[in-house]
Amino acid sequence: MKKSTKVFLIASLILLIGGGSLVFYALSRAEFDWNKLTVYSENETYDYAVAGTVRDIRIDTKQADVRVVQSANSSCTVRAKVSSRDSCTVESEDGFLAVTCDDDPHLPWYKRLWRQDDMTVTVFLPGNAYNRLQIITGSGDVYVSDALSFVVANTNTGSGDVEFVAPVSVGLSVITSSGDVAVKRMGCEDISVTSQSGEICLDTCRSDSVSAFASSGCVSISNCSVQNLQTNTASGDIMISQVEASEQIKATSSSGDILFMYSSAADMNITAKSGDVTGTLTAPMLFDVRSDSGDIVVPASAGTNRCTVRTGSGDITFVLQEADEG
Repeated sequence: MKKSTKVFLIASLILLIGGGSLVFYALSRAEFDWNKLTVYSENETYDYAVAGTVRDIRIDTKQADVRVVQSANSSCTVRAKVSSRDSCTVESEDGFLAVTCDDDPHLPWYKRLWRQDDMTVTVFLPGNAYNRLQIITGSGDVYVSDALSFVVANTNTGSGDVEFVAPVSVGLSVITSSGDVAVKRMGCEDISVTSQSGEICLDTCRSDSVSAFASSGCVSISNCSVQNLQTNTASGDIMISQVEASEQIKATSSSGDILFMYSSAADMNITAKSGDVTGTLTAPMLFDVRSDSGDIVVPASAGTNRCTVRTGSGDITFVLQEADEG
């Protein structure tokens, strides 16, 4: 057995024992009654009026869902649907709006894991153009409306899903541990999306640089015009559909399949250790393809664009077809 494999098994065993110990401790405090661990709260709604002009927004919550939408009037309002035992603060100074919501400080940590209530923080913004948006939430979902626009936006959530459809002009970063991510209708200089175990969907974008990384989730990128695209998954599939890259598309998957549909790039660099690589290309390419044990079927090399493919045990199949056919 390799040394690295032994280290991995030992680390996994330690984590398993540690997790089991935490569950046992929580159950023992609840006298081994699962119902006592679940905390139900009657939420109340609190509205906070924000005076002055807002240019930058920061929202920080532990478990609440976060929604950022356009206001129906000319006022900026923060609406918090939380338990009366939770703490929410709304501060605004020099154009910077800070919203912070914390859980009930007297709630034991082992009960936080089983907390069952619908906490939501909604920020109503009167205009449609803002400088910066930053959202941090532990387990809540995130939604940002397409009625708004930002120069820079950053979203970080532990286990919540993210739906970001607001235009961002310079930089968008989305990070989630186990939630799904959907980014749509984005014209942005730089787009970066990372999910440990959730799915990533990027649809209709224009960008200089796009990166999408998922450990065990699938990645779907469609209807995009980019300069460079880089995507990587450990065990999920990658689907790239109707994507045109003026420079490079780099796609890597450890155990998933990689599928291209009506896409092209000046340089396509594809690596799949155990998955198949298949696709329909919209432009001739110079092929450099190798598979250790899979079958290879590609068109004759032509043109100046390059396509490099390496697979371990997967098949490689490409066809050349115009984008408006089939």
